[in-house]
Amino acid sequence: MQEALKSFQSIAPTALKTSDYCKVLTSTLAATQKSVTIEIAADDLTLLKQSGYKLCFAKKVGNEAYNVVWQSYDKYLSNNGFSWTPQYQLFGSNTF
Repeated sequence: MQEALKSFQSIAPTALKTSDYCKVLTSTLAATQKSVTIEIAADDLTLLKQSGYKLCFAKKVGNEAYNVVWQSYDKYLSNNGFSWTPQYQLFGSNTF
């Protein structure tokens, strides 16, 4: 994002053009990309697979423990790489 903003420093303050907004958004999303690699020992992998275990990612919501399964996989290997870009949405409601 810093690189995208540097390119705008020499420009007089005006509303962003769609193409400029896309550059800033793309740069921001790239900067927030997350990744994790999960390695499982061969003996553990065999035991987990034979016992029917799934590889799960959980998210912490509110003050509780990690209570929401975000993704679950039954086809995992001894070396598992995952990457994602966090995305959020905002909404308003007066009832739940």
